[in-house]
Amino acid sequence: MSLKYDKNLSNFSHRLVSSIFLIPIVIFSIFLLSSRMVVQVSAFVSTLAAWEWSQFIGFKKQFKKLIYAFLFGFSLLFLEFFFINLDEFMMNQIMKIILIIGSIWWFFAIILITTFPKSSKIWGNSSVLKSLFYVLTIFPFNFCIIFLKDIHRNDHPTIGSWLILYVILLVWVFDISSYFFGKMLGKKKLAEHVSPNKTIEGVLGGMACSQIFSWTFFYANTSIFLGSKYQIFFSSLIIVIISIFGDLLESMFKRKFGIKDTGRIIPGHGGILDRIDSLTSAIPTFIVFLKLFTYDQFIKV
Repeated sequence: MSLKYDKNLSNFSHRLVSSIFLIPIVIFSIFLLSSRMVVQVSAFVSTLAAWEWSQFIGFKKQFKKLIYAFLFGFSLLFLEFFFINLDEFMMNQIMKIILIIGSIWWFFAIILITTFPKSSKIWGNSSVLKSLFYVLTIFPFNFCIIFLKDIHRNDHPTIGSWLILYVILLVWVFDISSYFFGKMLGKKKLAEHVSPNKTIEGVLGGMACSQIFSWTFFYANTSIFLGSKYQIFFSSLIIVIISIFGDLLESMFKRKFGIKDTGRIIPGHGGILDRIDSLTSAIPTFIVFLKLFTYDQFIKV
C-alpha cells in the first residue's frame, strides 16, 4: 500500500511540476504572440500530435509517420492562414459549420466510447476512419483557438487571450484535481473498458475544484465576463464533463492498441496528445456556449 501511495504521489508530483512549467509558456503564447504566430504554434503542436496519432493508424516506419505528420501539418497551416485572412462575417459563417460538424462528431465519438470495445469492430482495422477521426478532433480544436484569439480584437485586444486561458486552466484544474482525488479516494470505475484508472470519485473531486476555480476566475475578472454567475457555473460544468470524453477518446485508442503513453515529451503527462486530449473537446464546447449566450451578453467588449 505504501509503495503504491508513493508511486501515485510521485506521478502526481511530476504532473503538477510539468503543469507549472507549461503554464508560463502557454500564457506567453496566448498573450504575446500575434494571431499569425498562434496559427503557426497550433499547427506545429498538431503536427507533433499527428506523429503520435500515426501509431494508432498502424504506421511502423518513421518515414511514413513523418510524411503523415508533415502533410497534416501543412494542410492545417494553409487552412488556418486562409481562415484568419477572412472578414469577421465569413469567419463567423465558417465557425458555424465547423461547430456543427464538431458537435456531430463528438456525439458520434461519445457513442463509440460508451460502446467500446464493440465499437472497435467498426474502426479498429480502418486506417481511413482512424485518420478521419483525428481530423474531426483536431481541426475544430485549432480553428476554435484561432477564432477565440481574435474575438473583438479591435475593441479589446486581449479579451480572446483571457478566454483561451480561462478554458485551458479550467480543464487543467479539473484534470490535475481529478487525478489526485481518483488516486487517493477512487473506488468506483467511471469507464472500466476504456480507462480503468478513472473513477467517479476522481471526477466529482475534479468537478468541485474546477467550479471553485471558475467562480474565482469569474469574480477576479468581472471586467471580462458579462454573463451571470449561473451561466458561468453551468457552462464550466458542461465544459469539464465534455472534456472527459476528449480524454476518453484517446484512452480508447490507447486501450485498443495496447499503448500506455502516446509519447514521453512531457514528464508525468506523456505525449502531446496526452496533454491536449481534453482540450480538443472542451474548447469547441466553450465556443458553442459563447454562440448560445451571444458574445456581447457573455463577455465585455
